[in-house]
Parts: sequence; C-alpha cells; structure tokens
Amino acid sequence: MKLLKAVPAVVMLAGGVFASLYAAADDSVFTVMDDPSTAKKPFEVI
Repeated sequence: MKLLKAVPAVVMLAGGVFASLYAAADDSVFTVMDDPSTAKKPFEVI
C-alpha cells in the first residue's frame, strides 16, 4: 500500500519539474511583451 501512496506524489513532483522547465523555456514571449521599448504607442499613466 505504500507504493500506492507514493505514485501520485512522484507524478506531481515530475509534473512540477516539467512545468517549471516549460515556463523557463517560454520566458522569451513575456520579455518581449513586457518591454516598453517595443511598444508601438506610448504607455498612458492612469
């Protein structure tokens, strides 16, 4: 029964590692979107 409890924990841990690696690889999309110098019109201060 210990194996049955350990399997979901291992799957969640592996999923977390995979998600963090994917997020790190996809970081260039957000840096382009958040860079004000690449904007076509100036930002308006509210």
